[in-house]
Amino acid sequence: MVKGKNVNIFLLDGEVTGRIKCTLANWTGLVYKIPRSLLAESRNITALHQSAIYMLFGTDDNNEPLVYIGQAGIRKNDDGVLRRLMEHDTDDSKDFWTEAIVLTTSNDSFGPTDLNYLENRYYNLANEIGRYKLFNTVEPSMGNVTEEKVSELEGYVEFSNLPIGLLGKKLLTPIDETSDSSNESNQILYLSQRVGKEEILGYAKETNEGILLLKGSKISHRWAPKLSSILKKRRDDAKKDENNILIEDIMFSSPSAAAIFLIGQSSNGLTLWKNESGVTLKELRNNRSNF
Repeated sequence: MVKGKNVNIFLLDGEVTGRIKCTLANWTGLVYKIPRSLLAESRNITALHQSAIYMLFGTDDNNEPLVYIGQAGIRKNDDGVLRRLMEHDTDDSKDFWTEAIVLTTSNDSFGPTDLNYLENRYYNLANEIGRYKLFNTVEPSMGNVTEEKVSELEGYVEFSNLPIGLLGKKLLTPIDETSDSSNESNQILYLSQRVGKEEILGYAKETNEGILLLKGSKISHRWAPKLSSILKKRRDDAKKDENNILIEDIMFSSPSAAAIFLIGQSSNGLTLWKNESGVTLKELRNNRSNF
């Protein structure tokens, strides 16, 4: 049974592009999204003068999503995370970011031990999940943490995943967990197509975000010149072995985009992708619509 969550989202500026505060029922955590352009207007937010974990989000020169994860303790002048964000605002080496996510608590409970553990944990989770490139050059030190403290902080990390995602940053959401494993539509789809002398074999599944092309899929060496240059670049940048077989999962917005990525020519993914019984994705979707 799916468990519902009570989430409160407060638009501080009355618009979705402004500052946003997010809280969960029965959780002491506070999560803020602050646009870089509104740092100065955020001086009156008490929680931003506390100790916190922060994440700077932006893109690199290739328009790939990028994140920097850091911590900010309270200094002698009582300035906390907001002061640290303002320092990053004038740091030429971190000019990539446009928004910050701040994670703190309603009772300002983060001490140095908490911050060290959380900074390390978020860094490793982001690195493992791989949705964002990490701007951090080295892994943050975890420090010495008791078993009791680890249990407490892991609870914070688990709860924080939801507000971070709701604020538009799926940093902690594994790509292969965006589908409901109990749903009958969550089945492996197959694509088999001959391109020249190559036999192209693809494996995928539908998720809440689109079509997840699975590692082990074979990519054609051919590419029609009139097709999307953006998709071609994704193809070139994808991690694959010497046989042009994917060694990572890749998300696509549509079944046709996933099929074109594999085959290298214009394709109708709704008819090319089939389940193990040979039923096309188009038929599967039509069947789901009949109720």
